[in-house]
Amino acid sequence: MGPAHHLYINGCSISGCDSYDTPLGELTLDSELLRELANTGKFTWLSLKADEDEHSIEMHLPYIYKAIERAGKSHKSVKIVPIVVGSISSAQEKTYGTLLKPYLEDPQNAFVISTDFCHW
Repeated sequence: MGPAHHLYINGCSISGCDSYDTPLGELTLDSELLRELANTGKFTWLSLKADEDEHSIEMHLPYIYKAIERAGKSHKSVKIVPIVVGSISSAQEKTYGTLLKPYLEDPQNAFVISTDFCHW
């Protein structure tokens, strides 16, 4: 999860890509779960341009790639679910928290949340 930089989003958006390239290799997106989230009506799809322009998640991808590698997992078997967070109200925070709660509670999942603390 990372904040939106180049596009105003009222809520959260998700990627329609099949994979993301990193300098270390390719990461596969979980297309099935992304469709499941979209079907809730609470997530919008990012355009390819907006997805390519967004750097808040991109900055973490090489680290995620290495974490998968160090865990002894196949990069093809571990799938990622990028979520770009826009401007959200307290009520929306609660809605997204409720929607994501089952995934947060599953010990097989790991969440990486960008605070957008610094830029370089």
